[in-house]
Amino acid sequence: MQRLGRVPFALVAVLSLAAGSGLSLAACSSSSTTPLSDAGTTPDTGTTPDGSTPEDGATCGKLPAAGPSQLVAPRTDASELGARAAMTLDRKGRPVFAYLDVRDANPVDLYVLTWDDCAGAWRAPHKIDSAIQNTDERTLSISVDPSDGRVGIGYHKIVQLVGAPRVNATVATFVAVSSDDGLNFASTRVSKHKCETDNSTEGDINNVSNVRIALDAGKTYVAYNQDYSACGADRCYAGVIFGAGNAAGTGFALESISDGVNAEAGGHAIARLGFGIGLAVDSDGKPAVAYHVDPFTGYNTTLAFWRPGSTTSAKITDSNSVQNDDGGVSLAFDGKKPRVVSRIQRGAIGAVAEYDLVFSASEDGITWAAPVALPRPEAIAHSQQILVSGGKVIVAAGGPHVFRSSDLTTFTVSDLGLAQGAIAVTGAVDKGGKLWLGIEGTAPVVPSALGGVVLHREQ
Repeated sequence: MQRLGRVPFALVAVLSLAAGSGLSLAACSSSSTTPLSDAGTTPDTGTTPDGSTPEDGATCGKLPAAGPSQLVAPRTDASELGARAAMTLDRKGRPVFAYLDVRDANPVDLYVLTWDDCAGAWRAPHKIDSAIQNTDERTLSISVDPSDGRVGIGYHKIVQLVGAPRVNATVATFVAVSSDDGLNFASTRVSKHKCETDNSTEGDINNVSNVRIALDAGKTYVAYNQDYSACGADRCYAGVIFGAGNAAGTGFALESISDGVNAEAGGHAIARLGFGIGLAVDSDGKPAVAYHVDPFTGYNTTLAFWRPGSTTSAKITDSNSVQNDDGGVSLAFDGKKPRVVSRIQRGAIGAVAEYDLVFSASEDGITWAAPVALPRPEAIAHSQQILVSGGKVIVAAGGPHVFRSSDLTTFTVSDLGLAQGAIAVTGAVDKGGKLWLGIEGTAPVVPSALGGVVLHREQ
């Protein structure tokens, strides 16, 4: 196993973020706003998405239209309706979307949109929470537990500190879980913050970002970056937090991810903020996290793989001392074998000098094959997701474009024809092997539009 480099983020007083700390949440509160009223729907019919017998005979099992369809239309003003859209398929193969309603001078709202396969129509959008932190394509994450059908959403919420001298807001990680296929959700705050233990005049310093969520076998897992959470004896840095909760999305035990070399940070990994995180569960029900580590000096960013409880992380690849100012990563498993796509730039890979996406594969999560540069049809927007189906790798990114490989070395690429740099690209593969993608955008493209939610269903 290769070990990782290190970098200081900032020097502050020591904070405690130990798992099971039992800190009170009473120091923080939240606000609410009015519900959404202008989301459109696009009904259509088809066959049962998961290949099963429709539960109500011929009246159910209807599908949304094949190809691209506009589910939520963008507004004509500067606000963003449908921002940061994220989608997955529920236990019956029906699409579930989470997205934001962003209005100037109003709290940002989180909505869920679900498909009624009996009516052949989209249900009215349902508001889950308000005061959401809207930063980039990693603002929302959505997952379904294949064992019990629970739907989970990970997101960041702006929480106002109450009582002088706590006058500033903080950004906290929340999880919303549904046990009825996305019709109703219960939300829980996950992250622990300084506001709960210290009347600090500057407000909270533990802001979070880049949340990922994964549900499996009645468990709820999250991972996120948190400022000043990787702490040693006398200083703290930005870290990566992993949390394991129960089926209700509560009772989280939190731990700082370790790389085993950063003595200044108590052995915890020092994260590159804004670079994204990958979280997935293998076929044995064991979760794992892919994340970026800052170098202590120089520019050599490391992409790493970690399992809960481990005091070290495995090196996937690095930037070969090439400066990276932004990055993202997505993790999936082919059984117990991890597969990763990232945006790490490391100079020429073989004969390929220009690329946007890099694929990495491992048999055990410890030793990783040499990185493979994916084809570059054009500059790709900063959003990507990796999926595995039947041993084949599928990567969706930008445009959106879809990359496919059956040998983990050669990738073909297809353009879905939506002609836009999609801010958020998420999706799933159904039991028939067909790809479903959700993006923030328009179909057909409206270059000046902000927001909008599009579903692209492979025929």
